[in-house]
Amino acid sequence: QPLVENAIKFGRMTSPLPLRLRIGARRDHDALHLEVSNSGTWVREGSTNGTGIGLANLKRRLALILGDTAELTTTSRDGWVQVGIRIPVIPRAS
Repeated sequence: QPLVENAIKFGRMTSPLPLRLRIGARRDHDALHLEVSNSGTWVREGSTNGTGIGLANLKRRLALILGDTAELTTTSRDGWVQVGIRIPVIPRAS
């Protein structure tokens, strides 16, 4: 949810209209990959519009729950901003 909120909030500031969102999920062997992308450009931390608190909180929560096995990545290119989360899949006990 925080990723979608950020995509809408900050995407509206930098994207030409209409704002476009992409939300995806896939499983790759031992991990679940979640991705939220929005049209526009990255809003830098410390700017008047972005503080970085939302992503920092999410990163902290992932670390508390999953340690260093989870990853949060951000990229910005070709008019799109993408935030991805990689969560390890824990096998079920038989």
